[in-house]
Amino acid sequence: MLEKQPIEQNNSELTDLQKEIIRLIRQGSSSREISLVTGFGLDKINTERNSILKLTGCQTMFDVISRTNNNN
Repeated sequence: MLEKQPIEQNNSELTDLQKEIIRLIRQGSSSREISLVTGFGLDKINTERNSILKLTGCQTMFDVISRTNNNN
């Protein structure tokens, strides 16, 4: 089985909004809460979450969070 690499190697591909979404999810925020904090609509947040999964090669946001540093 291949060992998964930390997400930080893919960070250059992530937008600032995507990095902020990851940070807020790590803090326990829901998509609705993230929408309120960032000022973007819920559809935009969900689209960005899906983009994060594709860019990182993860299947779930839990995988993304477990592979990120607290520095991101």
